[in-house]
Amino acid sequence: MSDMKPEGIKEEDWRGILAVGFTAAFGAISAIALLLSGVPALQTVAAVFGPMEGLILGFYFGQKSKG
Repeated sequence: MSDMKPEGIKEEDWRGILAVGFTAAFGAISAIALLLSGVPALQTVAAVFGPMEGLILGFYFGQKSKG
């Protein structure tokens, strides 16, 4: 038998996929809130999900600059 490992998605690829996915979801939720209820709803969405979005993007780009 050979010692070849299957090629798959690497860990850094998963981090990127999750960061893009969460950013897209954050944008979609923000747009829906803005369209349905206006600026106060957008402010609420940004207050709830904004810090989490910042942490995710900071983690992703922080790891990307190290490696």
